[in-house]
Amino acid sequence: MRSIPRPFWLVLAFLLACGVRFYGLGTLPLNDEEARLALQAWKIAQGMRVPLDSQVLYLHPTAALFFLFGAHDFMARFWPALSGSLLVLLPWFWRRQIGERPALFLAFFLALDPGMVAISRQANAWMPAMLNLALCVTAWERKRYAWAGIFAALALLAGLPTWEGLFLLAVSVGIYALLQQKPIPLSMKIEAFQEASLPFLMTLLLGGTLFFASPAGLGAIWNAPSELWHSWITPRATLTQMFLVWLGYEIFPFLLAIGGLLSGIMNRKWLVPLLILFLLPLFFPGRAPVSWLWSLGLLLFLAAHVAERLVQDLAPHPALIFGGIISSPLMTFIALQLAGIASNPYHPINSQPLNLSIPFLQLSVPVLPLRWMAIVGAALLWIASLSLIGIEWGWKPLGHALALSFSLLLSLYTLGSTWSASGLRTRDGAELWCLTQAPAQGRVLEQSIGELSLWHSGHRQGEMVLLAGWAEPPAGLEWLLRNHPLEVSQGFSPATLDGRYVLVITPQIAPEALPAPYRGQAFLTSSRPASSIGAADMLGWLFFRRLPLEKAHIILWVRSDLFDYKTTSSGR
Repeated sequence: MRSIPRPFWLVLAFLLACGVRFYGLGTLPLNDEEARLALQAWKIAQGMRVPLDSQVLYLHPTAALFFLFGAHDFMARFWPALSGSLLVLLPWFWRRQIGERPALFLAFFLALDPGMVAISRQANAWMPAMLNLALCVTAWERKRYAWAGIFAALALLAGLPTWEGLFLLAVSVGIYALLQQKPIPLSMKIEAFQEASLPFLMTLLLGGTLFFASPAGLGAIWNAPSELWHSWITPRATLTQMFLVWLGYEIFPFLLAIGGLLSGIMNRKWLVPLLILFLLPLFFPGRAPVSWLWSLGLLLFLAAHVAERLVQDLAPHPALIFGGIISSPLMTFIALQLAGIASNPYHPINSQPLNLSIPFLQLSVPVLPLRWMAIVGAALLWIASLSLIGIEWGWKPLGHALALSFSLLLSLYTLGSTWSASGLRTRDGAELWCLTQAPAQGRVLEQSIGELSLWHSGHRQGEMVLLAGWAEPPAGLEWLLRNHPLEVSQGFSPATLDGRYVLVITPQIAPEALPAPYRGQAFLTSSRPASSIGAADMLGWLFFRRLPLEKAHIILWVRSDLFDYKTTSSGR
């Protein structure tokens, strides 16, 4: 039978990557962090002059999309999703160095990794920065120096993500060189830099100014060092949240990589840079899960090699067969029991200890709750069965069977995490790759304001909306209302409202704070995971993505006479 050509698998990986990145890309509203950048791009498309962030590689291409196709949530996330999809093709250009089969495994890991999918679906320059840095290294290695200069300029235009990535990589390489007590060999040719310099400068000039339509972008990229320092000193994620990110999204490739390094499948020299890239972001007060993007590349590279070796060594063996037959259902049973505990940790079957009676001693000894006893019993049965298999047929094939069983179970969990990371698994779930959650009731608020405006003015976007009580309104709220006439009032006083405004939005205040002619309705527009997370919360998040959230509400106030049919009819 003729084998399937390997480029077919590469195309399949790319199509899978596009599917999980583009499906429902505009379904969730932008959160405050995404909306802040999207608003800047939208104002550039409108011809306004505004202060810009350093992530010019996101702002200028997105502004071009907004100018051509209109400002939508899908368009705001288009370039990051495309960058994440194209990154899947990159391992094929390194197939001579790493091998064709590991390159294909790496392509699938990049396509379906939860972290890669989550960051690819965020409206920022993190994924374009990683793609262009990787393309720059690839072009340089293949002696295409002009292209390397172009990709280096594009990476520099990404701003903050590139500076953070280069810093983390430089520190990792430096520490690794010190531990190895030998310099890192680098080949630098003056001719190569000369060939790359002109494309670099031209790309920087044209991309940084959007072909001279937005000259401020060229200066904005140099804000990156100050933004990097600010991001490091501003607290964002707790250590518990960072631990949950690694456990809930990346446990499968992490265990594969560490297992391969410790067992000798991969050269142990990779262990030090992997641990440095993993641990270094934890030491900054402004730690954030997205900083692990740069360790994901190395992690998935190692995991792909180990997975390819496990599949290559797959051969029929009694220990492999019986070990897999026993391990798979018992691990599934244990996982289902843990899911039952996570669904309701305070149910008596999960929390109330059973009393074990000993008649001849007339004692009643409290033991574990029923579900925990089932887990302990299944674990003991599993250990006893595997011990017998190892004694009879050998421990090495048994270890292979365990690795395959764990890999199968964890790969299914990782696929579920990938779907969760896309934000489409559950609307009220908490995803941790971006701590600021999408506004849960943003679409409802947008639709309500549109209908009220239509009812009063005859146009869905024709009514003035007063944003009162903010020096600077939340970016997510401003993005939702970008097509409405807006007026911002920092010094808000209820007494100053004389009925001129039909629609008023304020932070959450007491209902009596506005005059009688107004009616109010609260909307949940912003949330983030709580800083304090207990063990029961962790288990609930690992299985159901449930966490206690710190929520922020706004109130939409509507002038009462809008609901008076006679007044409204005469006004129209």
